[in-house]
Amino acid sequence: MCRVRPCLALVLTLLLGGPWLARAQGIAGSFEQLRLLVRPGDTVVVHDSGGGHTRGRIGALSPATLVLQGRSETREFHEVDVRTISARRSDPLGNGALWGLGVGAVMGGLMVATMCNGDPDCAGVGAIVALVYGGLGAGVGVGVDAMITRPHVIYERSTGAARVGVGALLSRQRPVGAALSVGF
Repeated sequence: MCRVRPCLALVLTLLLGGPWLARAQGIAGSFEQLRLLVRPGDTVVVHDSGGGHTRGRIGALSPATLVLQGRSETREFHEVDVRTISARRSDPLGNGALWGLGVGAVMGGLMVATMCNGDPDCAGVGAIVALVYGGLGAGVGVGVDAMITRPHVIYERSTGAARVGVGALLSRQRPVGAALSVGF
């Protein structure tokens, strides 16, 4: 049964600090901020204001310009000419661990249930086997996720519009407030 304060804290966290806020994390709004996310030699794709895109390695990055070394040419981009920049990043490992844990635990539990044929003395063994297989599955899930990379936007030119974010402030026993952030 859910007690009122912990449930309220959970609901506030999910509603106010949900995925729509997490999406903005790690996206630079200026070349100065981008310097914290990439370094020379990193491979990126630059989408310019004209709708074109160029793939290459970062040669140099200053607060105003980005030098991109492609296969056949080197291009310099000014910050005002760049719409977005994307780079390949690893998939978060947590979801693979959870999927692996679930699949491994179910498989271990099914294996013991099949072998025990309803013997009540097997329940403890079944729980242990489900935990062991769940742990192994979690390890496999993390390993698979570590191999997955996807393009993620790491820079998006600021349009001048205001951005507002809201998050829950929680203590161990109860919610204590909300945090509001405003960016331009």
